[in-house]
Amino acid sequence: MASVLRRWNASNKAIIGLLVFEPQWRGCGVGRTAVRHIEALAHTWPGIDQLRVAVVRTNGDALVFWRKVGFAGTGEIKPKYGPFIDDIVILEKTIYRN
Repeated sequence: MASVLRRWNASNKAIIGLLVFEPQWRGCGVGRTAVRHIEALAHTWPGIDQLRVAVVRTNGDALVFWRKVGFAGTGEIKPKYGPFIDDIVILEKTIYRN
């Protein structure tokens, strides 16, 4: 399951708000494939050149995954709020256009 919002916090960005798989599908390349599909979709959106994701700081597996698929930290940290158990780390990836 994935959720992506266009023009999140800036007109040139889209945020992947959710990317979830059943545990048996983790670690077998499905997530990487899903991110490639999301990138391909984002390529069709005029003006979008950055993908963004927010990860709870203590979710080490998710941070490793997002970095492996090319996302990098922006240095932006959102303080923990609501149901989150720790601060939120923001990562982004540039969508290169041909």
